[in-house]
Amino acid sequence: MNSINSLNEKNFTLAASCIEFRKSRKKPERGKKYVIESSKMRLSAVKFSTYGMGILIAYGLEWVFILEDFNLHSNLHKISLSTLITAFFCVIEFYSIFFENVRRMGFDIIQKIKNISHKGWDIYNTIKNNESSKHN
Repeated sequence: MNSINSLNEKNFTLAASCIEFRKSRKKPERGKKYVIESSKMRLSAVKFSTYGMGILIAYGLEWVFILEDFNLHSNLHKISLSTLITAFFCVIEFYSIFFENVRRMGFDIIQKIKNISHKGWDIYNTIKNNESSKHN
């Protein structure tokens, strides 16, 4: 008899949890229907489209205006406009991954670099002060 009561309590607890979950979910607003419901997936699709269009537009400008490759510096290889745009997008994504997302995971790279450079500067000043005190 005791096991039947505990089973009923578990069923009621499970049912109550389901009802609370259903009530807590936001109902979609009328008129706002998206093909992709997830906002993060939607933003990824927008980013993919934007990057793709940027590269295609750069390639189109090269083709229409017959732009040749150019040198950014005399020591560097020649680079095309579409390659430059692609590199720019890669830099944006690199920044996003390493300086925004890693911080959200609990590891702040910028703060670590600041701490290391501060400690290095302290060591440099200590050595410099010891050298100057030996000469006096």
